[in-house]
Amino acid sequence: MTQRTGYCLAVKMLEFRTLWLGLFFALFSSLAFADRCPFCNYWNETKALLCHRCLRAISWTASPPRSRPALVVARTGTDVFIRGPNDQHPQHRAEGNAGLDAIGPIGSCYTTTGFRYLLRFDLPRAFAEANISMEEYVPSRVTLVLRVHPRGDALATVPVLIYPLSRPFREGYGLWGKHEKGELGASWVSADGHIPWDHAGGDYETSSYAVGNLPRLDAAEVEIDVTNIFLARFALFKKTRIWDDPGLIIIRDPFVPGRCQYRQIYGFNAQPGIGPAARKTRNLSPELYLE
Repeated sequence: MTQRTGYCLAVKMLEFRTLWLGLFFALFSSLAFADRCPFCNYWNETKALLCHRCLRAISWTASPPRSRPALVVARTGTDVFIRGPNDQHPQHRAEGNAGLDAIGPIGSCYTTTGFRYLLRFDLPRAFAEANISMEEYVPSRVTLVLRVHPRGDALATVPVLIYPLSRPFREGYGLWGKHEKGELGASWVSADGHIPWDHAGGDYETSSYAVGNLPRLDAAEVEIDVTNIFLARFALFKKTRIWDDPGLIIIRDPFVPGRCQYRQIYGFNAQPGIGPAARKTRNLSPELYLE
């Protein structure tokens, strides 16, 4: 009887240890895929936008805080800086796509519109994160926010035009901060490394456009009203029920006379958490505010 009692006690001890071991591994695995809220120390699942306890923004794209209120804010997407054969960037001397550049020029160094910037916001993701249906949304105001790099002052303000692209482009590849030519990315002559543009420098529509200015000195946050462009995009979406947005192209305004000048802006690869000096307190990448 004593032997049977000892055997039962050993089995119960083993089950107890197994239970505690299982609980330990379950807790460890849950913490391994969780992030602690910096405000209330609550553990949330990885990449949660808001803390489940205090409801504060804790991760990208909700944090760092937006600079202004809006119904939907798009902060992610793809982009590429392209340059013409006569407008090699003075710092790089390459006319091809560089891939993963966090900073790039807009303007000219020789021809009028030699430095161009192509970008496409991931609006379906932005609407999904905001829990708003794209089918029912009608934009009243859409604002593009660009941030100018403090280095490389120009002799004059750089006027820019923004057009909607008529053909999608492919983002280049490369290492962060290392300027290299990406054969499979968009360039001055090709949309993706294989299919050429109909017109060198990018194919875009001229039926709708937006205008803006990049200041000639110091860092700046530039707001450009692009409502007309996205009114046309959403009107087409309501007709076809297919979101077709090849993106935007930003060029120097060729209709404004002036000297060849350029300013450098931050691209999507300047967003928080990317690169060796990962910033978490401020966002420098482009943003789209939809009201």
